[in-house]
Amino acid sequence: MKRRKVALSLADFSVLTKWATIVSGLALAFNKQTNDRLDEYARELVALEKSYTGLQYLSLITDVRIKDEAIRDLAKDISLGNQVSK
Repeated sequence: MKRRKVALSLADFSVLTKWATIVSGLALAFNKQTNDRLDEYARELVALEKSYTGLQYLSLITDVRIKDEAIRDLAKDISLGNQVSK
């Protein structure tokens, strides 16, 4: 089987270049959207981990008044953290 050399004209090359530009632009846009979603999920996971850790320490507090203050402070910190991260 003989191989034929295919010569691309300048117009063919131009069309291929435009398609490559479009495809790479779409890939970059999709990549940015995916990374933005992953960043949001990472922030939410950090907030959940901080909340879980705080709640574990709250169970060690025996004084009811101090425990209530700590719960209030933890809830406030979680709320402020969620507002800042958005």
